[in-house]
Amino acid sequence: LFIGAGMTSEMVWLVSCTCDKIEESGEGTIVTYQDFSERSLGRPGWWASAVSSTLALVGMIIGGLVLEADNLNIIFPIHLQWPFGGDHSDDGRKWWALLMSVTTLVYCLVEVGNLLHGSGRIGIVLTVLCMVLVYSGTFGQLGSLG
Repeated sequence: LFIGAGMTSEMVWLVSCTCDKIEESGEGTIVTYQDFSERSLGRPGWWASAVSSTLALVGMIIGGLVLEADNLNIIFPIHLQWPFGGDHSDDGRKWWALLMSVTTLVYCLVEVGNLLHGSGRIGIVLTVLCMVLVYSGTFGQLGSLG
């Protein structure tokens, strides 16, 4: 833990020093990770940062799909046999992973702006509803304290 914290501190210090030197030399201000990569490593650094950022996003999407499939399989198990073989104890998780992949495809092909507008409104309503339920549950338990 301490070694990891030390390594992270050293990396942050090196990036900070590099940013300061780049800005002092008049090459421009650094706002994004790609600005930093391009100004410190040149055009190949910009391309490397673009590829690494894209791969990181793909990894996060895949990780999210795996977690969603696992959680949905726990809550709503699918008992249908997976047609492509493998361990049959994992069949429900595989079906959920396939269904979650289809929703990702829909997000790729549908106008996302309209979906985000609607989800923004729904998010506010759900947040207020959750807070009301949390407080009502908390205050409802006050009678059982004493």
